[in-house]
Amino acid sequence: MVYVSAAGCILALALMIVLAFKGVKPLAFSLLVSIIVCVMSGLPIVETLLQKYAVTCGNFVANYLILLASGAILGRIYQDTGAGAVIADNLSKVFGESRPFLTIMVTGAIMSYSGISGFVLIFAIYPVAIALLRKANISRHLLPASFTGVCWCAANTAPGCPQLLNVVPATKLGTSTLAGWQCGIPCAIAMFVLDYFYLKYTAKKYAARGIGFEADEDDTGAVVENANRPPMVLCLIPIAVVFALYVGFGFRAETAVLLGDAAAIILMFRYMDLQRWKTALSEGAHESIEAAMGTAVIVGFGGVVTATPFYSSIIEFIETSHMNVYLLAAVSTMILAGLLASATGSASMMMETLGDVFLRSGANLNYVHRIVSQMACTFDSLPHCGALVAVFTICKTDHQHAYKHLLMTSAIIPLICVWCIDVPFAMIFG
Repeated sequence: MVYVSAAGCILALALMIVLAFKGVKPLAFSLLVSIIVCVMSGLPIVETLLQKYAVTCGNFVANYLILLASGAILGRIYQDTGAGAVIADNLSKVFGESRPFLTIMVTGAIMSYSGISGFVLIFAIYPVAIALLRKANISRHLLPASFTGVCWCAANTAPGCPQLLNVVPATKLGTSTLAGWQCGIPCAIAMFVLDYFYLKYTAKKYAARGIGFEADEDDTGAVVENANRPPMVLCLIPIAVVFALYVGFGFRAETAVLLGDAAAIILMFRYMDLQRWKTALSEGAHESIEAAMGTAVIVGFGGVVTATPFYSSIIEFIETSHMNVYLLAAVSTMILAGLLASATGSASMMMETLGDVFLRSGANLNYVHRIVSQMACTFDSLPHCGALVAVFTICKTDHQHAYKHLLMTSAIIPLICVWCIDVPFAMIFG
């Protein structure tokens, strides 16, 4: 039965990849593949969907909706007031218009530390990013890779960042926001630098082949001109508030980001009229529901997988294999990230299934935290990742044109960095 169950999980994974390429929404294909797994694993379909899929999905929403909602609202404020554009514009003056990727990546890193989720952050970054690429005559198909390489990987998983990938391991392991900073910071810097040079090299290669910026009929409306934009100092204060409260004073991520929302509203209130504020707040909250459910349904599928004989055999093998704890954390997270195509989902599932194993191991939990956090942002970017569809849609591109670049910056490079920095460091000094 284990082999049939394994075949069912592999078939489900393959089908998820195909359906993602076809643009099917995660809610639809997560239910379909969950049913396939149930049938081929001999599980009662209705009971498993109710007790595993629905409950796991609901638990994720219950635990993280507030953080996602507060981050989404902050992201919408930065988008609609033009604060995100102000940061990018000022950085563009520093780095020069000939280095658009550096501007996009640094802007993404700064704003990631405000707690704005990667799913929402693309809305704030896209208008300015596409304008920068147009001026530099660089293909728009490189934009998703420049965005996700930082906002999903390098900054999103860096020590001190108030994102779910720092919150989830800390909740289970009792670690701090800066857990594993000794290896986590060099790893994040390595991801950033390698991503940048890959994008720079690819842009030059495209230019040599005569490939430049591809215009889209909607690009003219991408940048909303707003003469009444907040100054740079005000744009940075809410981000500084979140970082200081979360890292410096140890506030919960939800509390820090909510207070960042409050700071943004107070400081930027006069830069939009009441109707636009109403729109920003309501639509920001609505976007958080989409982001939460897009991840939650994938986590729900993971809950179904945990009920299968195949998964039980894997866990039994892991627990009895006497594998080094840090290797266990890296390998298990990498496999789950590929299976679930969700960084947060894989980290959540890791803590749910192997969290107690780590706690009993006697290993340095700070290093376990950082390995899980940064390894989760590797194979989560396989083609069946539901968030990829949203990013490609916003950037007016698709898997065929943009995915190979995103795979490099958001999977291959992070994977190399974690295996070459985090894991050896933990095994030597842990």
